[in-house]
Amino acid sequence: MKINSVFWVCLIFGRAMFNQVQAQVNYNLDQAIDMAIQNNKRIKAAQMNIDQLEHLKRASMTVPKTNIGLVYGQANSIQKKDNNFQINQTIPFPTFFSSNHALGNSKIKEVEWIKKMSENDLKWQVKQQYYQLLFLYQKKKILLRQDSIASSFLSYATLREKEGEGTALEQTSAETQRFNILNQIHQNDLDIAGNLFQLQLLMGSELPISIDTKELEELQWDVLIDSMAVKQNPRLAYYQAQINTIVNEKRVALSNVLPELSVGYFNQSLIGPQNVNGTDVYFDVNKRFQGVQVFLAIPLFYGSYHHQLKAKEIDIKIAETNLEYEQLNFEIQFKQAVQEFSKNRNNLTYYKNYAIPNANEILRAIEIGYSKGNIDYAEFLLNLSQVIQIQQEHLNAILNYNLSIIYLDYLSGNI
Repeated sequence: MKINSVFWVCLIFGRAMFNQVQAQVNYNLDQAIDMAIQNNKRIKAAQMNIDQLEHLKRASMTVPKTNIGLVYGQANSIQKKDNNFQINQTIPFPTFFSSNHALGNSKIKEVEWIKKMSENDLKWQVKQQYYQLLFLYQKKKILLRQDSIASSFLSYATLREKEGEGTALEQTSAETQRFNILNQIHQNDLDIAGNLFQLQLLMGSELPISIDTKELEELQWDVLIDSMAVKQNPRLAYYQAQINTIVNEKRVALSNVLPELSVGYFNQSLIGPQNVNGTDVYFDVNKRFQGVQVFLAIPLFYGSYHHQLKAKEIDIKIAETNLEYEQLNFEIQFKQAVQEFSKNRNNLTYYKNYAIPNANEILRAIEIGYSKGNIDYAEFLLNLSQVIQIQQEHLNAILNYNLSIIYLDYLSGNI
């Protein structure tokens, strides 16, 4: 039986794609995360927003403009050259500045948590892709060993049929097994290429990337499992920062209700006769009269301010409700993640303590048995295939265990 030509074309094309991406510069995990954070547009936008809010915070401390005025003409008498110079400054209630300053800080803190939230999400995604790639590279090594076994078994079956000891069914079965493994290798190569492209996108690299193809090892995780750990997640901190921002917005609204003080100075002429100590004295434009003015602005119509404050109180309750919901949601996710972690840890423990030692024992036994002639070649290959299958399942167990740890770190904000 011959392999379909379309299959070979797909296989060669997949290998070509795989070899192309393999030719790139390698990145380790830390380098991949650093590059992803450095190039991520959302994180850059958050930093620019923080810079913008820093300027707006300083702008909120601006004192109202100073009013300078001139009155000229018949302001005080029939004389047409009387003049009056005035300067006036409005001064908000002192809490206006402190409340606006606090509001500016809370808005900055809110965006800082958005930035940290984006970084936490991005690190989680990069780690997932990276460990998935390590898994695929190691899976490829196992598939290549399986292909070597299948190839040997196919040669053995073909030889048996030529010598009249085997059947066409035996050869067809061996051939099918070989083609199935070749197809798995092809699909695995495409998965590697696809995951590399996804990692490249997360890293924001314009050029194709590759990673250090080291062995996939289980992560060490000895953190105390506590559902309260989710409170360190930046997403929850962001919701708390939203509450703080609304509280400060209410304080700003309240400061707008408080009185405003306005002080001024005037200097004017009063052309004409003025009685000075019982004597009429003529005053021209050069004789000046001066004084100060003080005004107090108070809200006589309080209704609109009252409703603004009530609206802010409702906003606070809405934000607190959202925070409570997110906390509950994260606690549930964390409990589910802990259960998944325990399941994966138990599964990995099984393979480490039982399956892999047994597989190694099987491998040792069949090597001795085959070398002494106690088992034939077909039985040797069959048992060797079983050993490799256990190794692949062990590899799957390591991946699932690592991914469950990465997810727990993500939920607790420690990734």
